[in-house]
Amino acid sequence: MRSCCAALMFSLVLLASGCTPHLNLNSPFHARRPNPHEEFYTAVAANFGDSKMCEKISKRALDESVSTTDWRVILQRSECYFYVAIDTDNAKLCDPVTIIVTVPSNTADISAARCREVIQKKRSYFGTVLVPEYYSLGDFMKEMAYRKEDVYAAIPALIGSKDDIWPSFYTYLQVQAKPNQKQEFIKRAEALPSFTD
Repeated sequence: MRSCCAALMFSLVLLASGCTPHLNLNSPFHARRPNPHEEFYTAVAANFGDSKMCEKISKRALDESVSTTDWRVILQRSECYFYVAIDTDNAKLCDPVTIIVTVPSNTADISAARCREVIQKKRSYFGTVLVPEYYSLGDFMKEMAYRKEDVYAAIPALIGSKDDIWPSFYTYLQVQAKPNQKQEFIKRAEALPSFTD
């Protein structure tokens, strides 16, 4: 009886403080936050249509965010497959998308059914635009053995720029690069470490 009262009191304190308690019913055992590499892989997969990047993400990487009373809980790997499936119009890539069931209900709009619906109806998905973390992008580009000289060779207008050149280079590779430059980028990204279990 005491444990029930304690749980009830704890829930009331959380409600009063503006925090709504929630319960993930099917989250993976030993779930953890996605690391920066896994978040980068999701952006690369979505931006370059490369589902191989999703395979590098742990099945335990769970991203949770809250806004007042809404819980948004997503497996990072599922988010990756969701966006790359929509980008490439490949409904088979919706198969590994798993929704996390929560109490109260999960407000994330990422599920296998939603993925297939967006592809089937040929609608643009107006969800989150995935871009790599601005401040860590340079570190990832350097980890992939890109040098500033590579940036200046691709975008001569950046020579002498005092701005961070890496976001401009990433956007160039995504939007304007020649096919061989994109393939080289994807090859280097796919060589980054894997976090699968």
